[in-house]
Amino acid sequence: MTTPPPPPTQPPKVFIVGNRRKFGGKIVRKGLQAMLDAYDGKKAKGRTKSKLTPEDAEKLRALLSSKDPEVQAMLNTKVPRRKSFMIDETGKIIGTLDTVKQVMAEKSLDMADHNKGWDRSAGGQIDVGGSTYQVAGTELHSPIKIALDAKDAALNSTNGFRIDLDGFGRGKEAVTTSGGLNANEAWLVRDKDGDGITRGGVVDGRDVYGDHEGRFGNGYEELAKDYAADLKTDPATGKRYLDLSDPNSRAARELKLLDARGNLVPAGQVVKRIGVDFKDVSEADATGQNQIRQRAEVTYADGRKASSADQWYTTR
Repeated sequence: MTTPPPPPTQPPKVFIVGNRRKFGGKIVRKGLQAMLDAYDGKKAKGRTKSKLTPEDAEKLRALLSSKDPEVQAMLNTKVPRRKSFMIDETGKIIGTLDTVKQVMAEKSLDMADHNKGWDRSAGGQIDVGGSTYQVAGTELHSPIKIALDAKDAALNSTNGFRIDLDGFGRGKEAVTTSGGLNANEAWLVRDKDGDGITRGGVVDGRDVYGDHEGRFGNGYEELAKDYAADLKTDPATGKRYLDLSDPNSRAARELKLLDARGNLVPAGQVVKRIGVDFKDVSEADATGQNQIRQRAEVTYADGRKASSADQWYTTR
């Protein structure tokens, strides 16, 4: 068995508040309070729909209730127009960013359509001045799922499952998701560390293809990077895909489909092509806790075609 590598060093965590509609407030306090209101299930007056982790929510409560004069001064600081503040966990403003060019443009924050209500004003990572920061806030994660019966993968808001987001033995505990697989669907997975894909009913979060806490814009981007040398291009459509029809290809050997009962089957037994060039979609349940934001084409072993889906869910 391959020995798993040591846990990676986590980038420092920051909160981001910006002076843009749905993204913050005129002063820092209003933006941070809006994030906490969303976590508490209160209407955030249109400023943000961010969902905090319980740990981040408690840190935010501590900042908002702090009597420290320096923290109070930070909370009452006016956010410059079209700018965003990066605030560390101790309550210090450590950077001022251009909201549009530096924050909304950062793909891992998934804010391109935030004025349409798909606000993800936190969660993910951001690079500033050569340093990487983990942005606290929205706890939406995405794995790719594929139907096993040649139908389009569909949104699910009921079948939550247990997942260890940073991988087995890497520090974080397993969490429960807000949604999961419908009947006859499966996650696209690869045992990247050689330590198994599930343990005791918990899925190794490193083995699914998803955003991985903001390191990728979505699962298709990770899949394309992981198999960059093996991608083919359809001359008729110009779209890239992985060819699983060759049993000796790396994708056919490594990629598996994990169903809701924990059964694993080689992906090549079900599909012969997995597309990586996705289209953006906007599908969500009434709570917004489960969303399908990207889809791509899959071709089944019998020639039928359908769409896979990158489903985003919250965790607790």
